[in-house]
Amino acid sequence: FLWGLLYLGGVQYFIQVRLMTQYLFPRAAAFIAQPLQRKLVDRAGQLTVAKQVGIDMFIVHPFTFFPLFYQVKAFVEGTCPKEALQRCWRNWGSDLRALWLIWIPAQTFNFAFCPV
Repeated sequence: FLWGLLYLGGVQYFIQVRLMTQYLFPRAAAFIAQPLQRKLVDRAGQLTVAKQVGIDMFIVHPFTFFPLFYQVKAFVEGTCPKEALQRCWRNWGSDLRALWLIWIPAQTFNFAFCPV
């Protein structure tokens, strides 16, 4: 419950809604509102989607989501923060591969078609 409330409802909301759509990519909403035929030829809009996916998949998740997730997991399990960080880095490669396999296509769809 706290993970969803604090991280997903707080941190992710700030990153996805405030930071990305209002500050970094203010024209993203205009791209989302276009019909598919116009999206297919809008190279600037496609680049915006790629940048959003890149920030989310290669910066936010590796350096924010995973370290925080492992810290919260360690807290719940009663293990120390140092051990959690070591586990995070030990699993980093396999966690990222799994993340990218599923979420790069999903986030590409989200950023291209789902309004925030």
